[in-house]
Order: sequence, then structure tokens, then C-alpha cells
Amino acid sequence: MAKARITERIDIPIDRVWDLIKDFGDLRWSPGATIIKLEGEGPGMIRHVEGGDLGFFKEQCDAIDDGNHTLCYTLLESPAPFEDYRAKIELAEISPGTCEIVWSSEFVPVSVSNADAVKLVEDMYRYFIHNIRSMIEPISK
Repeated sequence: MAKARITERIDIPIDRVWDLIKDFGDLRWSPGATIIKLEGEGPGMIRHVEGGDLGFFKEQCDAIDDGNHTLCYTLLESPAPFEDYRAKIELAEISPGTCEIVWSSEFVPVSVSNADAVKLVEDMYRYFIHNIRSMIEPISK
């Protein structure tokens, strides 16, 4: 089992970041990804995502905790070189106007080394966090 984890500080109020993260049916922070179908609501919801050049993904929302600003999800189908992927996004307020995002996961690499799979996933998280920051930051200034 491989583990990936990224922790980044974002100079944006936690509620603004959480509003974007907690909406499992909104992937504006993932350019090129289009939700083509949503099934259900809240925990248990499944999103079918067309990832452009990356292919098709099917993800399930496992938990959304507004009080603790935490979202957990599972990757059910994907072209990615891993399986049994479970992820958690956690936000914590550092100070008014600043929060920390921790994006972590566990998964089993397939046909790639643990190190290569972890690098791929952590780079993806950095890209997503960069996009989240870019989307919200100009509005909050």
C-alpha cells in the first residue's frame, strides 16, 4: 500500500475553500475534467468524470463532514496506474483568512513503483491546490 500526502497553506478563509471542495458535483478546480453524470446526493454519491486526455474516472463520495471540513472519496474506476485508491481532503483554519489543506490517500500501485505512483498523485494534488488557490484568491482580495 502506497501513501501520498500534501499539506499546503492557503491565504484564503477556510469557508471559501470548503465551499468549493465540499461540492462533489463541481470540478472547476480540475481543468479538462467534465462531470458527465452524477448519481445520488451526499455520501454515497457517485460522479462519472471525463478527464479529457486522461480518460474516464468514476469516483464515490464516502463522507462529507462540514464541522471538520473533511471530504473522503474512493476512486472506483480509472485509467490511473493504481487501484484501491481512497483519499481524504482536510481543511484546518490557521488564522482568520488562512487555512491549511491536507490532501492524502492510500492506494496500491499497478505496473509502476510505489515512488513513481506517490510522485504522480502528489503532483496531481499540488496541481489541484494551485487551481483552487487561483480560482478563489483573486475574488477574496
